[in-house]
Amino acid sequence: ALQLATAEPVWTCSVCGHVYDPAKDGGGLAFEDLPDTWKCPICGAPKSAYKPTVTNDGRTVWVHEETEETAPPQCETALDSACKAVKGAGKFCEYCEEKSYRELEAAGCSDQDLYVYCNGDKPSCNASVGRVPVIDNLSVERVPEPGRSYDYEFWNYNMAHKFQGYWYSTLNSGACNASATGPCYWRVVDTIKTVKASCQRSHVYQTVEKAGSPCFSKCPSPTDNSTKCWVDCYFDTVLGSGSSTSVITDPTNSGMLPQELYKAWTAAFVTEDPSSGGCPPV
Repeated sequence: ALQLATAEPVWTCSVCGHVYDPAKDGGGLAFEDLPDTWKCPICGAPKSAYKPTVTNDGRTVWVHEETEETAPPQCETALDSACKAVKGAGKFCEYCEEKSYRELEAAGCSDQDLYVYCNGDKPSCNASVGRVPVIDNLSVERVPEPGRSYDYEFWNYNMAHKFQGYWYSTLNSGACNASATGPCYWRVVDTIKTVKASCQRSHVYQTVEKAGSPCFSKCPSPTDNSTKCWVDCYFDTVLGSGSSTSVITDPTNSGMLPQELYKAWTAAFVTEDPSSGGCPPV
């Protein structure tokens, strides 16, 4: 008897290069079983934008189909209600959308719908390595205002100006590996050490809790990082007092020094001694 072997289906986003992982992206569901409201977890494209393609080796590959789909009517209505005065105004418009994001998401707006409403064209993306200064990010470009802005807006702004640096984006579709079929832009040269994030995070938290012990000791549960008291103490210790409600004027020298936090973050990779913040390899 002839037995045919079939490969597991692969779903790849042709816009952002994200590979659909049933366990991480769909709660274990096959792509066909995802609800119609499912969206690409990276670029926000709707499920309806994915179309199956059968490759030469018999695999089924799901990729975005470039269509001229417009935002659903309820999304257009919600966008006009919230941001019509700044439609097409780029970042001013995007800031308005950020303020109303929950309502717009509930109205069925995808990230692409939001981008097009403010900028007029679909976002372009290729497989090259992205590099953007952290302080140029929309969420930290505008100075938050006391009495009007949320605590997380102050945290984002103060954190970005304390550490600065860059965001790097390395897409799967641009990797220089054995499966690359077109231009490639990056590769993993060496892996120094792989550790559990929970181990590394635990040492960073302990370092901050020690530095800010006068504040944390006043919390009902000083080590419970799910409480507002702990979160407020964490950011005030790292960024400086008042980081939840005001812009820190000297972010580099307020709160903990950046070098202290760098040391706590990298300790997991430098040693395996738990007393020094080390983590075992996995």
